[in-house]
Amino acid sequence: MPQRPASGRPRSRLLRLARLLMPALATVSLATLLVFTIFFTEFDWQWVAFLSGVLVAAVLSLVSASWKAQWRVARRTLQLEQIKERLAVEVATHRRTSEQLERELALHQQDRERFARETQALERVVEGLRESAAPPIGALAAVARHHDAVHSLAGGLRVTDEAGQEVYLSSLTEELTGWSDPQTRIRNAIDEDGFDLHAQDIRPLRTQLQTPRMMEILIRMRDEEELRLPPGAFFPAAEHFGMMPDIDRWVVRKVVAACAASDPARRAELPLVCINAARSTIADSAFPEFVADTLRHHHIPGSLLCFEISDSDVIAARAEAERFASALKRLGCRVSLDGFGSAGVGFDHVKSMPLDFLKIDGRIILAVARDPVAVAKVTAIRRVCQSMGTRTIAEMVESEDVLQKLVSLGVDYAQGFGVARPQPLGALV
Repeated sequence: MPQRPASGRPRSRLLRLARLLMPALATVSLATLLVFTIFFTEFDWQWVAFLSGVLVAAVLSLVSASWKAQWRVARRTLQLEQIKERLAVEVATHRRTSEQLERELALHQQDRERFARETQALERVVEGLRESAAPPIGALAAVARHHDAVHSLAGGLRVTDEAGQEVYLSSLTEELTGWSDPQTRIRNAIDEDGFDLHAQDIRPLRTQLQTPRMMEILIRMRDEEELRLPPGAFFPAAEHFGMMPDIDRWVVRKVVAACAASDPARRAELPLVCINAARSTIADSAFPEFVADTLRHHHIPGSLLCFEISDSDVIAARAEAERFASALKRLGCRVSLDGFGSAGVGFDHVKSMPLDFLKIDGRIILAVARDPVAVAKVTAIRRVCQSMGTRTIAEMVESEDVLQKLVSLGVDYAQGFGVARPQPLGALV
């Protein structure tokens, strides 16, 4: 494309300057001529008055032209400032879009790396369980967390690795617990109160929160030697034999009874008690009615209970989870979403749920003090929850620096060993 000669630009500037100065020069010249005519010619006073009027008109015209020029300059300056502001906004928007894209790419890469690490860890756990004659109790809990690798069979559960090798849960349960018949053992624990309940406090991080006291109920199972088995040791077998709704009913009965045993005069000081609901419990249409009957029997309001639903369960069975949550909300109970962010930060399934609280996945919280990507995730989750009227809870808070970081990010509650360790459930007040 041909370029305009450089000499044409100064010439155009001179022409614009001449057009601006010509009215002023003409006015000054006319004024000079009139002054000369008035003072150096012999006109009578009528001509002098006429010429003076012309002189005044010329001066006024010059002033008007000058004012118009200044007004045009001011308007063009204002337009230029507005254009600069719009350009700055566009640049900032482009920068934010670029940063968001970079964060999304970093999150995607982090999720891929995390998935690869979890896959390797699962393979190591399965290999260790296959080779070890007496695997540790915590190993089964690690396997049970990987729902995608657990399948139901008519004769038991199996854990399958990428190579297609299988480890059967029935034999693992026997090795871990010494139970030859886990179904009967768990049934006896339900019927004979063979469980213990612990509670872990959930601390508010802001003083103006309407729910100052919260705790989550944790369950342990006693064996013949009075050892406390963690949920990972018996939950997989209970899920397989369809006994999780019965365990959850046992927990509800014990918690409501503990609330009813408190001093009526101090009933207002009772904390909000959070109870985990299993996936099979969510699918149990009779469970909300059981909760209603239990509350009526003990004369306890539903507002003292909060039922936690796993984020993965909501994704897998959204319709059932929505019906379950809505039925409990009609009883006055609260609903919390547990482990949000473990499958990625997406809010489509969250917006349709009647949630009071949302727990941010512990793996995000563990990295929030050192990883800006984790900070961006927590900030996005908090903003969306704030727009929905949902309170945020950070789980697995293990250190003071993480706790202070969560305070600065505006998270509502914190839970973890860095906040409070689980204690046996005693008096709630």
